[in-house]
Amino acid sequence: MSFFAMFQYLFQHLFRHFVALVILGVLVFYQLPVSLTSTFYKIFIVLVLTGVSLLVTQSIIQTFSRQNTRFLNKSVLNYSLTYLLAFSLGLGWAFVNNTVAPVINNQNLNVNLLVQGKIQGLPSYKTSSFGTEMVKVTLLISHISKLTEESEINSGDSLKREALVELSWYSNKKASLPSLKPGQIWQLPVKLKVNHGLLNPGAFDYERYLFTQDIAAKGYVLHQENFTKMIEDSDGGWRFKLRQQLSHLFKNSSFKGLYLALLIGDKSEITTAQWEMLQKTGTIHLMAISGLHVGIIAMIAFLLFGLLWKLLIRFPVRAISNRVQSIPKIKFSLLGVLVISALYLVISGAAIPTQRAWIMLLVFLSFIWLDRKFQPWSALSLAALLVIIWEPMSVLSTGFWLSFGAVVLIFIALDNSWIKKQSNWHKLWIIQLVLTLGLMPFLAFYYQQIPMTSLFANLVAVPFVSFLALPLLLITTFFQLLSNLVFDGNIVLEWLVATNDFLWQLLWSFFISLQQLNQLFSTDYWLIGKVSIWQLIVLYASWWLILKWKEPLKRPWLNWLLKFSLGLISFWLIVLLVAKHQTKAIEKGNFTLTVFDVGQAQALVVETQNSILIYDTGARWNDRLDGASMAIIPYLKSKKINKLHTLMVSHSDLDHSGGAKRLVEYIDIEHYLSGQPEKLNKIVGKAVFTDCHQQKWSLDGVDFSVISSQPKTLNKTVSDNDHSCVLKVSNQNGSLIIMGDVSVKVERQLLETIPEQLNANILIAGHHGSNSSSSKDWLEKLMPNYVVFSAGYQNRFKFPKEQVVQRVKKIGATPLNTACSGAIAFTITKDEVILNSQYRLENKKLYHNQCVGLKQ
Repeated sequence: MSFFAMFQYLFQHLFRHFVALVILGVLVFYQLPVSLTSTFYKIFIVLVLTGVSLLVTQSIIQTFSRQNTRFLNKSVLNYSLTYLLAFSLGLGWAFVNNTVAPVINNQNLNVNLLVQGKIQGLPSYKTSSFGTEMVKVTLLISHISKLTEESEINSGDSLKREALVELSWYSNKKASLPSLKPGQIWQLPVKLKVNHGLLNPGAFDYERYLFTQDIAAKGYVLHQENFTKMIEDSDGGWRFKLRQQLSHLFKNSSFKGLYLALLIGDKSEITTAQWEMLQKTGTIHLMAISGLHVGIIAMIAFLLFGLLWKLLIRFPVRAISNRVQSIPKIKFSLLGVLVISALYLVISGAAIPTQRAWIMLLVFLSFIWLDRKFQPWSALSLAALLVIIWEPMSVLSTGFWLSFGAVVLIFIALDNSWIKKQSNWHKLWIIQLVLTLGLMPFLAFYYQQIPMTSLFANLVAVPFVSFLALPLLLITTFFQLLSNLVFDGNIVLEWLVATNDFLWQLLWSFFISLQQLNQLFSTDYWLIGKVSIWQLIVLYASWWLILKWKEPLKRPWLNWLLKFSLGLISFWLIVLLVAKHQTKAIEKGNFTLTVFDVGQAQALVVETQNSILIYDTGARWNDRLDGASMAIIPYLKSKKINKLHTLMVSHSDLDHSGGAKRLVEYIDIEHYLSGQPEKLNKIVGKAVFTDCHQQKWSLDGVDFSVISSQPKTLNKTVSDNDHSCVLKVSNQNGSLIIMGDVSVKVERQLLETIPEQLNANILIAGHHGSNSSSSKDWLEKLMPNYVVFSAGYQNRFKFPKEQVVQRVKKIGATPLNTACSGAIAFTITKDEVILNSQYRLENKKLYHNQCVGLKQ
């Protein structure tokens, strides 16, 4: 048998395995570190050489072996060759896709540019954290040049490949924001920056998200009006016009943001309170247009076009009725599904999850159209392969795995003989129960928690959205469009809007009652902690084998023993997930330090054997994003920490206290300390903070001492910065000093008053590395091994200052910067000080930005 005939045979019989290996190849590629080219070629050369070796071996066996062809077709050698080919194709396809992806060259970053591009998607108007009006817009750049006094765009400035950039455009006193629409072509003066997010254990990877969205860079529009002009206007297209009409229609509805999210994929107007409610009930997935929504649209279209077919075959005009009757009803309905679902894809913005769902629908429709027997696993495999071909980066998305995982669970449920016997309504409820329970381990893997009431919330919310809310919203939208073209339907529309609001208010009341139920548990979430990929694989594999094992062994009791063993494995895995998170225990007298990556701000955690202290809470960027939500809380979730001994906020500046309110609302805290307790009490909305200065205590053999004095003891008036709590943490071997934002004045006072207490192995530098702190005398007195700067990447203050870095190096200390290291973790034992990890460096992927040096 020839190689190609053998491959065709194996491909037909191992298609699902082939697709799985292609996906694995793509996934492995995106896990490669930054040294992409050399690493990829090494792996690829090894695979090619292995493949050649297998081909040669196979040829030798086929030449000299007297065994029949059937044996050779099923040999381990041929299977291995097919799997190797599939894996190599996945690896190679991801490499090609990454190679041709548009990029912004380094010489065009952090400099003033003049660009020309077309607006993509819906611009999002909002109020910035500084209180100014702003708009976020995605621009497809076609031309780019350096900005000078005589700059203008010409053909020589065009990019080889158009690149997407995300821009923030702020208003100012001279000029208000323009009315931006999709499709408009603008010339804009901008400054672009490399994609660089915060990297912390257990937290959201913003750089990976931008990578999957094909965003090449981020930046902002410069206030240089003479270079700002619209080259070509646009009416905005269908989606923009529909958004304007729906915004006007629902302008008085408190659920306007939810309606726009479900209908056109615009989530910008969902309020913070609504996001929090959806998160707490585990129903946030309903706001992302994906398989559920596309499936509902397909079902409605199928029923409507089936009804339309029946009407048209009775149409008085025979030419029409005969023509329609010549098309089978099923195919006529499928054409309707294809057209309506494609229209919904365009109107909803064609986001990646929606594209993925539409491709899956297309595959399933193809089986029916071609009158092929529906093979669920082959259809699912083909859909996955097409998605990977269309968008290889999908494997980095949680939604990719959730979507296909949900379909797998549905297929398994529908294959169950007991479920087959149930009525259609019972099947729907059972499938929803299977989905909610079956996806829980996966959600625990990604989010380290499960909302306490998610099971009950989804059992109600999913059928509500599927069979009531979304169809009614579509009817409302249809009447809105019809009223513009045919008749004045204000009365009907008012009734429809009121009915929508009434139904959603019922659902929201149900959610609120579930939240009241949470009070019995004293928490909104069931904390799982960090789940390893191997726990997840073994758990799902055990469930799969229990459900699918049908091949009887020679002895019946062996079948029972096998299923019992697999069930026991699953049970203990679940027990381990539910039980207290098993992390490496901290011995008495030792402590750990983790300095979070929170940009141009500060937040860190000190852990002893049984207690946790949080020092500072990062900045606050908007109602949803702050240092607590982006770094601290995900870390606490990953370690199943549900109580703090102490929260110490050094002072009231927003870059240190920005996440305090959220953290106080999230977790139980025994003690609250701050250098400015009155201001902190106003920030968190309750009187809990007391003054930190001169406080001392011991925990688990570790001593804590605030060594700074009351600000009033200083001779001159002091700034908020000098109110900071200077905290010393020490054991028998080493010590840590955290400076907050204190200046040289406080350093001098400490040098004069308590010189005998001034020693540190680790120093968290004052004021993010400002030249107003970390004086020569201070550093020479402490003589730390490590000096950590908590600073933002390429921040506008240029912290840490080069003079400070040089002073640190001069005393022989190692400077570290969270901007380039990510979260930094230490362990201080009774014997030594250990630098455990620099999260960005140790978890680097090809889509992560890496610094050259300490700051760039």
